[in-house]
Amino acid sequence: MMIPRQVRQLAALASRLEPLRKWHPIDVQPTIRTSGAGSSEVPDRSANAAAERNFYVGSQPGVIRQSLALVPDPQLTVMLDLGCGKGRVLAVASEIGFREIVGVELSPVVAAIARENVAKVQRAFPGRSPMRVVTGDAVEFALPDAPLAIFLFHPFGESSMRRLIERLETTLAGRAHPLTIVYYNPVCGALFDASPALVRAHAISVADDEFEQRATRSRSYGTVVLWRDLRHAAGEPSPEAQRRIVVLDNVSAVLEPLASPIEAG
Repeated sequence: MMIPRQVRQLAALASRLEPLRKWHPIDVQPTIRTSGAGSSEVPDRSANAAAERNFYVGSQPGVIRQSLALVPDPQLTVMLDLGCGKGRVLAVASEIGFREIVGVELSPVVAAIARENVAKVQRAFPGRSPMRVVTGDAVEFALPDAPLAIFLFHPFGESSMRRLIERLETTLAGRAHPLTIVYYNPVCGALFDASPALVRAHAISVADDEFEQRATRSRSYGTVVLWRDLRHAAGEPSPEAQRRIVVLDNVSAVLEPLASPIEAG
């Protein structure tokens, strides 16, 4: 997700101090490296590259599990994580039974860590979904010709997100397979709402699970909104689907509250 420059600098400093690092429960079995924070360390490619550059922060597995559980027919679906960072989403998604899991990461350094993590998960759990990591521009990545779920943990800024949506709209015009967008921390959610090719299916606030609460000694909620392509949007959206997205300082997004948040079960 995108973080202000001052926060990026502090997190980069903290990441160099090994005693201050905290292991997340997802990193323990098997032993993988998805925690910490740091810049993607990619060269500037345009005048606004600094504003669009990825900054890695691991997402909460409990939020990933509950949001990906809403994707229809996972056994037929390719799960694509755009801006996959160190591969935490890939590791969690492998539990669900997708047809294939693909991560795309712009930084060669971070992508190499993701490949190491994926290899460890595959060795520990050989029966899980096949996984691979591609180094490249997530916006330009060619979409697989299959039912598709795209996971986004607010990986880049508004300009890149507009480019992504334009590509999706062009692709959907001739696409036979269904598409689901799973957007965690949907700061640019209004852009997806404005697309004539997409329609909301769900909007949820998910509490950290008990293991995450023990690790962080706190309780927080992740905001996720799902869209489906208009052609394959089946039935009525969930009652929560039209909850308004409230953007906080262009860094994080929450949903208008219900009487009580939807908590992890």
